[in-house]
Amino acid sequence: MKQLLIRQVVFNLILGLFLSILTAYAIAQVFFQFRAEIRYIKPKALWIQAENDSYSGYFRKTVVLKSEPASAYLMISANESYELTINGNTVSRNVLFRPTRPFQNGWSEAGQKIAPILSLLSLNFPREYQWSGHDNTRIPTFVDITGHLTKGTNLIAINIESRKAPASLLFEGTILYESGDQELILSDTTWKSATVPGHGAGYGWFESGYDDGNWKFAEQSAPPNELLISYFDPGIYRRPFQAESIKSPSSNPQSDIEFSTEWQLYERPVHAWLRIVSTQRYDLFINDMRVNPVHQGKSDLGSGQWIIGNQISSSSRELLEEMGGEEQAGMFSGNRYENPRFSDNEETEYKSEVRKKSPAYWRATSADEIKEAKKIQKSTDSRPMDRKPVSLTHREHQESFDCYIITTLLKPGTNKIRVKLLNQDSLLTLNWTARFAIDARIEHQNGSIRMFETDSSWKTSVYNLKGEVIHTEDSLMAGKARKPGVKLPSRKYRGAVYNQKFKFFYWGLTLAFTMLVFVIPYGFFIKNLSFNTSESSQKKLSDSLSKLTFGLLPPLCLLLCANLVQIGFAERSESVYFYSGDAWASVLAAAFLLLIWSFYQNTLPPGYYGASILLKTLPNRKWWWIPLVWVSLLCFFLRAWEIDFQTVDDDEYASIQAAIAIAQTGKPQYSESIWYTRSPLYHYATGLAVYLFGDNLFTIRVKSALFGVFTGWVLYLMGARILLRPWVGLSAFFLYSIHPFLIFSSHIGRFYQQQQFFALLTFYFFLRGFVYGQQSKYRLWTLFAFMCAILSQELSAVIGIQMLFVYLLYAAPRPLESEIKLMSGAILVVFVTLVNVMIFQTQTMTRLEGISPNVEATIALNFSSPMNFFSVFFAYSRLHLPLSLILFSLGVLILYDRNRNALALLLILITGVIFTNFFVTAESLRYQYWIIPIWLIISLYSLERGISSIPAFVLLDRENLRIYRRLKILLSFMFLTTIAISFSPHRIIESYSTKILGDASAAFQFIKQNRLPNDKVSVTEPHPHGMLLETNQSDYDIAFPLLYDFVYLDNEGKLRDRNGNAEVIYTVEQMMNVFAKEERLWIAVNREKFRSRTKNLRWEYPGARIELFLRKNCEIKYQSYLWTVFLWDRKAGIYHNFRRE
Repeated sequence: MKQLLIRQVVFNLILGLFLSILTAYAIAQVFFQFRAEIRYIKPKALWIQAENDSYSGYFRKTVVLKSEPASAYLMISANESYELTINGNTVSRNVLFRPTRPFQNGWSEAGQKIAPILSLLSLNFPREYQWSGHDNTRIPTFVDITGHLTKGTNLIAINIESRKAPASLLFEGTILYESGDQELILSDTTWKSATVPGHGAGYGWFESGYDDGNWKFAEQSAPPNELLISYFDPGIYRRPFQAESIKSPSSNPQSDIEFSTEWQLYERPVHAWLRIVSTQRYDLFINDMRVNPVHQGKSDLGSGQWIIGNQISSSSRELLEEMGGEEQAGMFSGNRYENPRFSDNEETEYKSEVRKKSPAYWRATSADEIKEAKKIQKSTDSRPMDRKPVSLTHREHQESFDCYIITTLLKPGTNKIRVKLLNQDSLLTLNWTARFAIDARIEHQNGSIRMFETDSSWKTSVYNLKGEVIHTEDSLMAGKARKPGVKLPSRKYRGAVYNQKFKFFYWGLTLAFTMLVFVIPYGFFIKNLSFNTSESSQKKLSDSLSKLTFGLLPPLCLLLCANLVQIGFAERSESVYFYSGDAWASVLAAAFLLLIWSFYQNTLPPGYYGASILLKTLPNRKWWWIPLVWVSLLCFFLRAWEIDFQTVDDDEYASIQAAIAIAQTGKPQYSESIWYTRSPLYHYATGLAVYLFGDNLFTIRVKSALFGVFTGWVLYLMGARILLRPWVGLSAFFLYSIHPFLIFSSHIGRFYQQQQFFALLTFYFFLRGFVYGQQSKYRLWTLFAFMCAILSQELSAVIGIQMLFVYLLYAAPRPLESEIKLMSGAILVVFVTLVNVMIFQTQTMTRLEGISPNVEATIALNFSSPMNFFSVFFAYSRLHLPLSLILFSLGVLILYDRNRNALALLLILITGVIFTNFFVTAESLRYQYWIIPIWLIISLYSLERGISSIPAFVLLDRENLRIYRRLKILLSFMFLTTIAISFSPHRIIESYSTKILGDASAAFQFIKQNRLPNDKVSVTEPHPHGMLLETNQSDYDIAFPLLYDFVYLDNEGKLRDRNGNAEVIYTVEQMMNVFAKEERLWIAVNREKFRSRTKNLRWEYPGARIELFLRKNCEIKYQSYLWTVFLWDRKAGIYHNFRRE
C-alpha cells in the first residue's frame, strides 16, 4: 500500500504540473496575447459580382482626379482571389491556391498575414482534400494606391476568381487631396463588369482606352460576412504621411549613419504604430530592441540572420543564351537538341557554336574534353562571391515606406528611438543624400492620442568602416518627405513587433502563479501525509488521491485537446478562432466547469455506472449492428453525394478512357497502336460496370465510393478481431469516413481506393494467417488479396517486402503440405505480376519515340527527399499532426503491450512508410495513400492504451476502477471529438458546391455547346483525352514543354498525343501555322499548368510564350476555375506577329 501511495502522489504531481502549464498558456492567450487586437469593420460598400453567377468577374471604372492625391488607399475583400490593376500596372493580388496550401499563401501583402506560418509539408501536393477553400472574405487587404494615381483620368480594374459561384468582391477606399477634400471609392453597381473580358485578355481591358461598351453594370451580391476584421489599425493606410525628412550634414556614402531621439510617455500605450520612409536600407531600434517583425516575405531591413539557400554561382558577366529550334523563326533552322534543352547529353553538348564562344569549359570539341573541362571549371576565379546574409550584401538602393505596430516596445518615461541608415556600394550610390522620415501615432488608456514626427531634435552619429562612431552632431531638416511632384513608395504594413522580454516575463509570471496555486496546497497535503498509519487509513488516503486524479484528468485533457486543435488549424483560416482571447476564455471556463463536475461525479452512487457497463458490453449485444450501419451510411454518403459535380482529374480521364474502351472492345486500347494496360483489375472491373450500367460519371465513380465503404469495414475488423478492441475499430471507421483526403480520393474514377482496399485486406489476412491464429486458409487469402492489390496498382508490389520482413519475425512453421501450397501461390503471384509488367512495358510504353524525364512513378531505389518519410504523419495542412502527436507520445505503450498483433501493425506502418519511400521513385502522399487507414487505427489504439493504462499505473482498486470507467468514456469522447474537429469536417459540406480542382469539364462543355461544324479544338497537355471524351473531338495538343512520354510518332511522321491522338503543338511557330490554316480554333488552357494565374506572365516557365501569343490574338470566350477558353477567329481581323513587339 505504501508503494501505491507514493505512485499516486507522484502521478498527481505530474498531472498538476501539466495542468498548470496548460492553464498558464490559456491564461496568457487571454490576457497577454502579444498580437495585435482584432478590429471589426462594417463596410459601406456593396458586395458585387458579374452576371450569371460565374466563377470569375472583371470590373473596371474610370476615376478622374482634379489634382495629384495626397493619400489614397483601398480595402479589398474578395471571394476568393483578386488582382488589382491601376492604369495598366498590377498593384496587389491574392492568388488562389489549393486549400491544402497555408492560409493567405497567395497574398502579395505579406506583412498583413495574420499567421506567418510556413507549410509543414510541401513536397508534392495530393489530389486534394474534400474541402471548401479558406475563408478569404473575413480579412480584407489594405493597399496604398497613392503612387499609382495621377491627375486626370485613371482606370481602376479588378478581376476575381472563385471555386464557388458566384465570385464576388467588396472594396472601399478614400482619395485625399492636398486641399483636404476627399473622394470615396466604393464597390457598387456603377462599375462595369463582365464574366470574361473578350479581346484584350492580356492587354487592354485594364487600360483606359479599352472599349467596354458591351460590358454590363455589376450586380449586387449577397455578403459572405457582414463584418470584416483587421489585425492592425486601418489608420496606417488612411492617414496621409506629413512628416519631414532629416539627413546628416556630413554623411559619407561609404559610412553607416545613425539618427537618434527620445520620446517621453507618461504611461504605457494601449496601441501604437510607426511609419518610416527611407531612401535606403535601414535598421530601426526602439529602446535598443530591433524592429523586426516575423513574416514570410523578403526581408526589408538592413541586417538579419544568415539565409539558408542553395549556393548558386554563375559567371560574373552575362553569358550568351542559346536558342533552341523551337525558339527560332524557321521550322527547321538551327540544330535541335534533346529534351531538356542543352543539358541532358554530354555527347552532343560540344556541338553548340554559341558555347564555343563562351568561357572556359564550353570551348570543348568532344565529349571527353567537356568532361575534363568541367573539372577545371569548378574553380571560383570568375564567380561572384557566395551568398551572404542580408547584412553583408547592401548593394541595392531601395526606397521604402514601411509601417509597424510597436505597442509593446514602448514604456512609460523615456523611450530611445534609433534609425541606422546603412551604407551602399560605392559604385551604386546615387547623387542624393540618404534621408528618412518617421511619424508615429500612440494611443493611451484614457483615449488621448500623441503624434511624433522627425524633427530637428534628432542627433546624427557617423560611423567609419570599422563600425566606430566618428562624431555626433545635429541632424538637418530636408523638407517634406511627400511633396508635389515627388511620389512616395507604396506603404507596406510589415507586421507587429513585440517585446520578447515582456512576453516571456508575463508568460513566466502566469506559469509561476498557476503552479503555485497547485503546488502550495498539494505540498501541504503531501507534508501531512503519513504512510505508516493503519491499513484502513491508507485506504482512505488512496481513495482521496484517486479522486484527485479523477478531478485533474478531465480539465487537463480538455486543455490538451484545445492545443491539439490549435496546432492542427495553424495553416488554415480556422486559426483565426484562436487569435481571439474569447476563444481561450471559453476553453478555460469549460475546463473549470469540468473540474467541478469531475469532483462531483466521484460522489455519485454505483447506479450511475450503468452507462459505462452498457458501452463496454455493447459490441457483444445484438444491436451492435446499428452504429456500424450508421457509420457505413455516413461513409458512403460523404463519398457519393454530388459525386458527378467535381470535374474530372487529368489522370482520371485516362482511366475513364480505358474503362470505356474495355466496355466497347474488351481491350484497354486508345488507338490502333496505343494501349493502357496499367492497373488491369481496376480498369476491367470499371469496364464491366460501364458495360452493365452505361458510360456515365456516376457509374464510374460510385464503384470507388463503395470500395471506400468496404475499406472502412476491413478497418473495423482490424480493430475488432485483430486488436480485440471493437470501439477502436468503430472509431477508426468513423474517422476514416470523415477524412477529407480519403473522401476525395475514394470518389474519383481512379484506382487509389481499390488499391487501398486490397492492400488493407492483404494485411488483415496476413495478420490472421501469419501472426494471429496462423491459419493456412488466411495465408492463401493473403496471397490472393496481394495479387489483387498489385493488379489494382503495380506499386503495391512494395507490400511484398513488408510482408517478408514481418513474416521472418512472426510466422510459425506449418505442415509441408501447407508450405507447398503457400509457395505455389507465391510463385503464381510473381508470375502474374511479371506478365503484367511485361505487357505494360511492351504495349503501353512508347519510349522509343523520344527521350524525356520519366513521368510515371516506378519501383526503384530512391532517397531524394527524406522529409517525405514524415508525410503520412503530418499530411498537408497539418491534417494528421494532432493524432500523430498522440501516436508519438503514447505509441511506446504498444511495445509493453501483450497484443502482438498491435506490435505487428505498428511494424507494418513503419515499414510501409520506409519501403514505399525507398522503392517508389515519385514523391507524393498519394503513393502512401494505402498506409493512412493503418496509421489511423494504430494511432487510436495507442490512445486507447494510454487512457486504459492509467488505472494500472496507479493500481486502482475495484471501486475506483468502476468510477474510472465512466471517466474513460469522457476522455475517449473528448479526444475522438478533437481529432474529428482537427479534420475541419465543416468544410466538407460546403465543398460539394465548390470546384476543388481546375474545372476542365466546364471548359470542355462550353466548347462543345458553342463550336460550329468546321471548328477545330485544342487543349493543353495532358488533357487531349479529356477533350475527346467530353466533346468527341481533339485536334491539337498544346505541349509546352514537350514531354515525349506523352506522345508518339504516327505513320506520317507527326507527333501525336498518346491518349487523345491529337497533333502536338510545341512551338509558337507551329501555333502560328495552325492559325494560318484554320478558320476558327478553340483553345482550352489550363492556367495551373502554365503557372499563369495573374496578369503578369511567369517567364521562367515555357508556357509563357504561347500564352502571350494567345492573349494577343484570341478572344476569351469562357473562364472557369483555373481554365480559360480562347477562340481564334480569322474573321475577327486581329493578329499580332509574335516577334513584332
